[in-house]
Amino acid sequence: MFERLKTNAFLILAVLLLIVNGFVLATVVSNKQSVLSELVLTERELTLSYKKNENSGRFLRIKYRALNDNVGLYVGSYSRLFPKWLTEEKLIQLGFVINNEDTDDTYIGVYDKKEVYIALEYDGEAYVNMLSNVEAWYEEQLLEEESPSDRERFVRRLAKERDEASRLFVIDAETSLDVLLSRYDGAENIMYAKAIVSVSKPLYGDNRGHGFVGFIEQLAVENINLALPYSHTLGQLPLREYDQVNPPRYRVSVSVGSQLSPFVTDVSLMSD
Repeated sequence: MFERLKTNAFLILAVLLLIVNGFVLATVVSNKQSVLSELVLTERELTLSYKKNENSGRFLRIKYRALNDNVGLYVGSYSRLFPKWLTEEKLIQLGFVINNEDTDDTYIGVYDKKEVYIALEYDGEAYVNMLSNVEAWYEEQLLEEESPSDRERFVRRLAKERDEASRLFVIDAETSLDVLLSRYDGAENIMYAKAIVSVSKPLYGDNRGHGFVGFIEQLAVENINLALPYSHTLGQLPLREYDQVNPPRYRVSVSVGSQLSPFVTDVSLMSD
């Protein structure tokens, strides 16, 4: 009796695994059959994970930014994901309830968060504006009486913006994917994704603790798995020196399917 129950349990488990695997496979196939966008990105936008075991899987992490007034030395600062366009009016449009009168000005944490659809622009107007802002900031810094080491850091900051920083910028958000698809129909440098948008009090500047700001907390999918041949191609690259300016070393063709899951279709190394 016990053996029969045990056998039945294993059969049920096997059937459940087949169903789950079949569902996952169907989702993957469906995602790849209907492509919403195709972009060729570089190491600037997709950083490679490194594994000690050469046979283990690698992935590419999506590096995205937001246009704001933070153009100082620290390119990777948290405030980079506070877009200027994500105003209180836009937050209300996304379904957030904004009530300044009923909130505690002493509380600086996250008040609310929602999953929305976002549009990311590659090497477009947002990056051009950011580069222009950094160049203007650089010129202002040179007018100040700074030490040689400070000037060296300013030069490196500008060089990183020109040659290393990601050119993939979050430029819009909506509660409906169809709205974004219609708005950017025909644009060849737009990538679509789901993301968590959160609301908090301003964390920096003169308005710290007053009013509300929105920020991009994370993408629903931030890592893109690499198939073994692509993993081997990129696995030969050495670790980068993060205290240096690192131009991109590879290009990656990325498609975004109907399930908003990005996948790699080609990888190539860039010549020096």
